[in-house]
Amino acid sequence: MLDIFPPEIAIMKTICLLLFCCLVGCTTTKPSFTDAGLYTVPQEWTATLHDGWFSAKTYSIGNYTTSSRQNGVAKPGLPVTIQHPKDAFYYTISGPTTRLAVQTLYTVQVVFAGRDLPSFLQNAPGDTPFFYALFNDPAQPAARWELVLRSANYLELNKDSPIGILMLDKTIYRITAHNHFGTVNAYEKITYEIQDRGKPLAAVMPGAQPRVWMSKMVTPPQEVLFAGVISALLLRG
Repeated sequence: MLDIFPPEIAIMKTICLLLFCCLVGCTTTKPSFTDAGLYTVPQEWTATLHDGWFSAKTYSIGNYTTSSRQNGVAKPGLPVTIQHPKDAFYYTISGPTTRLAVQTLYTVQVVFAGRDLPSFLQNAPGDTPFFYALFNDPAQPAARWELVLRSANYLELNKDSPIGILMLDKTIYRITAHNHFGTVNAYEKITYEIQDRGKPLAAVMPGAQPRVWMSKMVTPPQEVLFAGVISALLLRG
């Protein structure tokens, strides 16, 4: 088809189109969700921060409630390689049928040098700070789930990259992080997902107005465990 516009007008149209595309590319946010199947209204739990003038900070998430955090290490039982934990605290989270004891701390990557970790943790420099949490179910003392997590840079957040794991023996869930509720190349509204073979099962967005999601497909034991992980990410601040 012949162009009925003079060359000058055609050039101006092309320039305007290019400018519009650049403007859209610079201002467009990430897609709203990583997985719309998880981020639905029926699967979002009520998450409430309780932080009064004369009371310690606690959280209610769905049917679960945390105690206030206590500084230090609750009792022996940490991996022997963790000799000098930093910013350690412990607490409990109670639900309709059980209660989990949770110990959290910061350590460094070299502590896990002898562990079989995925490359996104194993290949981090030895002095990289790792957030570590241990989850004990009093009814199952032998079941000691471990959370190992590092910080994500904004490029990783753009892509919902894996930055941690939740493990017990050979059972492993991946922890990913994204900024899809915020803007690209930013650290605002970071959301952490618990995934099984790439499928998001639970998620939490910490902050002044926390948000929590739990898949309807999780089993009761998974729900208790994931609620514990979510509470640890909320209470660490």
